[in-house]
Amino acid sequence: MAIDLREQADVTLRHFISEVCSGLRVERRIAVGRPFEQILEVAKREAADWIVMRERGQI
Repeated sequence: MAIDLREQADVTLRHFISEVCSGLRVERRIAVGRPFEQILEVAKREAADWIVMRERGQI
């Protein structure tokens, strides 16, 4: 089930990037765990300037 959810998230994220973010440099990240912990971990590790998230179920 977790693999199916990751695959679905990947497809949805690719679609969102192609539709909304064309022309921008975008790096995709899919993480499993407590959202706020994962967001902070990735932001620190990547020295992120921006983190953009979509509302659940909305494109």
